[in-house]
Amino acid sequence: MHNITQKKEAVNSQGATTSAPLSITWGGRVYLPTKDYPEFRTFNCIDTLHTGLFVEWKNSEIFTVLENLKQECVDDNFRPRPLKLKGFDDFIIYPSGKKGGYGWHISTSDIHIFLSRHDPRGSTPNVFVEIGSISCWTRGVHDVLAFIELLFMLQKGYVLKKIINRADLAVDFVGLDIHKTEIFNRDKWVKLARTYRIYGAGRRDNTAAFGFTSRSIISLRIYDKRLELQEDQAKLAIFKDIWGVPQDEEKPVTRVEFQLRKDALKEFKAQKYDDFINKIQGIWDYLCKEWFRLCNVKHRKQTQEAENTLWWDIVTETVWTKNTVYVERQSLKPSKAVEPLIDQAAGIAISVCAYLKMSADDIDGIVSMFNLMMRKKLVEMYSTTYEKFIDKFVVRQADCWDSLYNSTLPELS
Repeated sequence: MHNITQKKEAVNSQGATTSAPLSITWGGRVYLPTKDYPEFRTFNCIDTLHTGLFVEWKNSEIFTVLENLKQECVDDNFRPRPLKLKGFDDFIIYPSGKKGGYGWHISTSDIHIFLSRHDPRGSTPNVFVEIGSISCWTRGVHDVLAFIELLFMLQKGYVLKKIINRADLAVDFVGLDIHKTEIFNRDKWVKLARTYRIYGAGRRDNTAAFGFTSRSIISLRIYDKRLELQEDQAKLAIFKDIWGVPQDEEKPVTRVEFQLRKDALKEFKAQKYDDFINKIQGIWDYLCKEWFRLCNVKHRKQTQEAENTLWWDIVTETVWTKNTVYVERQSLKPSKAVEPLIDQAAGIAISVCAYLKMSADDIDGIVSMFNLMMRKKLVEMYSTTYEKFIDKFVVRQADCWDSLYNSTLPELS
């Protein structure tokens, strides 16, 4: 481990000293200049959070109001309209919802809420919340979720449980040019991700991305944050306030950002919101020590012995909470083999086709007939009893896979 010279300074986004790491913005550490790096300051925060809520409504008045306003949007050339409910003065409502049975979509700032009539005692959340980066960095996910729970209470809705579908953990290095980190030197990578991409403009690289595929449950981006924000000056101004950078001053900013999907959180046994917050430091340790490391030039057969670069040690030591809970990643394994189920389906196919007096020698006809009948039945179930179909699928999925949780949040993004 490198001996890092630093001047510790915990600040929030307004620049006031704080001892509560789970407030708005973590960190605010200042690292003094070395022969390799200039002076820079770090800030870290949950940058994006997608969470499913199980909400019990004591009456259905809110859905009546939402449906009426939604229809007004449709009648008005599908334009969003202001939403005025008790405590909802700053919201707008949209003419369409989200797949998965979430028929109503409302938002304020970069907080989007999708509501459905799913049974809150079932296995599928009936409210889905997406909290964007501005709200995460300026208000904090805890405050936003408390705000939403209060709004629901005013409408006679009570949150029974919160589970996470996606969480992004970000650290900004303010004053550090990304090329000083040597992240674009492939010989220094020790990684579990099988895929990577380097992005840039002209002959200058500005982003290194690892694990970004449709099947990835963990991914990492290390990129030039200031460059990304150049196209959104209003957002850049907000982040300059967070970073303590004068509006008329330009400083390089390097961001390290891990994205965790629902299955990764399940493997950490941290899909429940409280479990995630309790384990966030341990999860970060795993991500920076096991999933990816930036090392001094290594021998390919001795990657575990390779020493971190000074900068990656600083990344690893990012503080999210004072309590470090050790976490172990356990890959989800099926608790039921699929072969017996296939055998059972084949037996049913034989029985059905025998009942239809088909020839036992017409194997192609038997397969085609059974496929046709199964497709017709499944499409009918999906179309006519959608919510029941989804609930049954989720229950069967949870039954077939070992998991701490008895529910699986459908992929909604």
